[in-house]
Amino acid sequence: MSRINSLALLVAVLAASASLAASVETTVPLEYVRGEGCVFDARGATALRDVPAQRDDGLVVIEAETPIRYFCDPRYRHEGAPMPTDPEASAGGYLDRIVSAHYQFHVHAPGEYWEWMRVATPKGISRVRDIVNGGMWYFLEEKDNEEPRGWHWVMRRKVTLREGINHLTLT
Repeated sequence: MSRINSLALLVAVLAASASLAASVETTVPLEYVRGEGCVFDARGATALRDVPAQRDDGLVVIEAETPIRYFCDPRYRHEGAPMPTDPEASAGGYLDRIVSAHYQFHVHAPGEYWEWMRVATPKGISRVRDIVNGGMWYFLEEKDNEEPRGWHWVMRRKVTLREGINHLTLT
């Protein structure tokens, strides 16, 4: 008797999988209950192991070439083009001509932190602005550069970070 039940179940599964070829698109309402080890937003989930975290020395290091998502000016770089590289950049790559780049990072201790950026600037004027956790936009402008400047550190400002996931957007 148990063989017949098992066979019937197998046939039902095969019949159900055969009908998938003619599937109909349906929206199923879901409710988020609990998650561990991931950050969720409207676009999906990101594993925490992929989010930069605060080190033992208190620093949070974010490599510019590893945003959660970014958009470049299509007049200069098409979508999916490889990131530019430079052996002088900290991890060997960098972003340029960005319209926006969004980062998430994890902090263990809430509080005030100094934001620093490592930038290389072209001849003339260079601008970048950033926003942390939906606060105010802050601008960095280096102008009247007679010559391009190689990679250098710029102390930006103090930012208030909360325990857990924080957000940084550059434009």
